[in-house]
Amino acid sequence: MTAPAVLDGPAAASLIPARGLSIRQPWGWAIARRWKPAENRSRRLPLRYAGVPVALHASKQYDGFADLPDPAAAKALGAAQGEDPLLTLGAVIAVAVFSGSHYLSGTGQNCPGSPAGPCSPWSEPCQWHWAVASVHPLAEPVPCRGALGFWPLPAAVAEAIAVQLPAITGNEKKEATA
Repeated sequence: MTAPAVLDGPAAASLIPARGLSIRQPWGWAIARRWKPAENRSRRLPLRYAGVPVALHASKQYDGFADLPDPAAAKALGAAQGEDPLLTLGAVIAVAVFSGSHYLSGTGQNCPGSPAGPCSPWSEPCQWHWAVASVHPLAEPVPCRGALGFWPLPAAVAEAIAVQLPAITGNEKKEATA
């Protein structure tokens, strides 16, 4: 599984999310910083959310048992403590698009399309892997209350996210309307 893409220009401008998804830290940070290419969940990604922008909300609880499988990510996390706004709790920290999901049935098994084992060192056995196609970290986290599963994003939060997404330039607006 490759690292999520960076979103810029018209693609980013079309990414104003309508739904949020809460993820415990440091997992949300790892996705927003493009270290973690898949979110592990007990359920399949609902098809209606594949290819749709979703606000990644860092829940108010930190996963104290988190063991980052990538040594470089673990080192970056250590250096980021107290410095990186994407480690904020109780706020939207990024906008992501999930491309789909697949299930890893157990240890020693292969993910679909992976020749040997899981699709990523971040992938857990006996979990659904929600593939992160692209992610856009926010410069300023947007505080809001999260919830379980996909939840409706308050309009004020969506507006605060929209102003942080890269603006469409005048030339791109002309091309889009032509």
